[in-house]
Amino acid sequence: MSKKEILRIIDTLLEEELKGFGNQSKMDSATREAFVAARVRPSAITVNFSGGITKICWNVTHRGKIAVTDRKGGGAAFIISL
Repeated sequence: MSKKEILRIIDTLLEEELKGFGNQSKMDSATREAFVAARVRPSAITVNFSGGITKICWNVTHRGKIAVTDRKGGGAAFIISL
């Protein structure tokens, strides 16, 4: 798959997720706004996971610009692996 195609897929996935932010709480709105403000052109990065697993993923936000947790209190990272 070409880099151009990967970037198109990432943009499509992110746009679909952003459209899914209907009826938002104040926290949801703030999270969405922070994500949109931190978003950058995707770039390939190497991510080391536990157990010695290494994958190429795609960074989509400025590093350190956004901290978000999911609704269950766990961490959420804006990194996409294709």
